Amino acid sequence: MLDPTLFGLLSQVERDEIILPAMQRPFVWKEDRIYRLVDSLFGGFPIGAIMLWRTVTVQRFRRLPRDLDNETAEVFNFETSTDTSCACCR
Repeated sequence: MLDPTLFGLLSQVERDEIILPAMQRPFVWKEDRIYRLVDSLFGGFPIGAIMLWRTVTVQRFRRLPRDLDNETAEVFNFETSTDTSCACCR
């Protein structure tokens, strides 16, 4: 079940319940922009829309980055879901 709070969303990312579909563009935000977004969330400011997609079909995906190391080039490790491999497909 989706927990729409900031803590809930971050926890679901940590547990790989929220992942990026392969069709999504690469993660491009720098650390300062992420901090400003979180600050806006804590301040109760509107941030626009976030779309989450729950599917039961097999999808290629990649996990959200856990580390914001701007010095390292991003490597895309795509995975393929099955009915038991990720919570997004259950």
